[in-house]
Amino acid sequence: MIGVGHDDRADDAAGPIVARMVAPHLPDGWSAMQHHGDLTALVDLCEGMDEVVLVDAVVSGAPVGSIHHVNLLDESLPPLAAAGSTHGIGLVEAVALARTLGRAPGRVTLVGLEASRVAVGDTMSLEVQCNLPLAAALVLEDARATIA
Repeated sequence: MIGVGHDDRADDAAGPIVARMVAPHLPDGWSAMQHHGDLTALVDLCEGMDEVVLVDAVVSGAPVGSIHHVNLLDESLPPLAAAGSTHGIGLVEAVALARTLGRAPGRVTLVGLEASRVAVGDTMSLEVQCNLPLAAALVLEDARATIA
């Protein structure tokens, strides 16, 4: 699993925080990574993986703190944008690029938390904070389902 985001950008820290939460609890064969850079680098990072769960702060217009749990390899990708502008391209676009290049894992699941605050130095919104444990539980459920 890969937690995408930046610790100093309020709600955008959701991905790395969830990665740290689940790391000690992942089943054998799974690991937790944090990715803070350009999302095009996710294509390289995911290469060779059978399955990956991505956790990121997203913006779709849903209520702040909402959790999106979607398969990003579906033919119609959801209208979700990575929160903030620090990623260069959006998460959905990065997965679409990997798919086009034939380098996407067999399954890519997004656990996205709807963000509202992403400026450097902002505090994380209460709605996102409250849903971090639920996002972590979804990641663990996805990981355990692959070994069942």
